[in-house]
Amino acid sequence: MTSIENKFLTVKEVAKKLKLSSRTIQRIIKERKIEYVQVSKRAPRITQRALDKYLERNTQYAEYQQK
Repeated sequence: MTSIENKFLTVKEVAKKLKLSSRTIQRIIKERKIEYVQVSKRAPRITQRALDKYLERNTQYAEYQQK
């Protein structure tokens, strides 16, 4: 495991990466759709690895045919 996989991201950082609101990320956390670590009552953190796993499960790729 590389150090980038272990990096803890804040809700704000994840929201920025995914171009979503912080509130949406908080909802995803609340619904337990992504793994996170609760470092304090108001400070959940998400590892890059957990974010990657979430994206793999929740991303659909469109297949384009060349004409």
